Amino acid sequence: QLKKIKSSKTKNDNIIFLSPTEIQKISNTSLDKDYLINARKWLLLGCSIGQRASDLLELTDNNFITRNGLDVIELTQKKTGKKITIPVLTETSKILESGLPRKISQQKLNNYIKEICRISNIDEVIVGSLFDSKTKRKVHGKYPKYKLISTHVCRRSFATNLYSKLPTPLIMQITGHSTEKMFLN
Repeated sequence: QLKKIKSSKTKNDNIIFLSPTEIQKISNTSLDKDYLINARKWLLLGCSIGQRASDLLELTDNNFITRNGLDVIELTQKKTGKKITIPVLTETSKILESGLPRKISQQKLNNYIKEICRISNIDEVIVGSLFDSKTKRKVHGKYPKYKLISTHVCRRSFATNLYSKLPTPLIMQITGHSTEKMFLN
């Protein structure tokens, strides 16, 4: 009887990403706290390589290599076990001029990037869901964009901003999506 019960995840209709203009705004914003400068570096790096936070935050200098004269980042994704090769783009090189950012937990990064986006005036009111600690449920509504930002925005921004600029299979190879359907979701 259990096989007859259909279950599925709820579809997220509110995909939140940062546009190239918003990323530039964040990059140009003056920050005075060292931990925010470090978190911004993680955010910008994430938006330029399109990896999950679990893989992004584990990057070390050993992941950066030169293959056939091309600078690339090589890693094995934790979630899928796929080996990924990411070309080091000009933006990525600029972010890494002073080296990799310091290690940070995903939870702290989530909190800090919300603060960075608030300071950068990424405050357009959009539809989304926020977790209410009292009811222990997500509350759907209209919120300033910075409140809805999390580390997954890096992956979505990368894929969305490069879609139609690069071939879809190449973007999928970098992000590690197996099917075009999942990529397009």
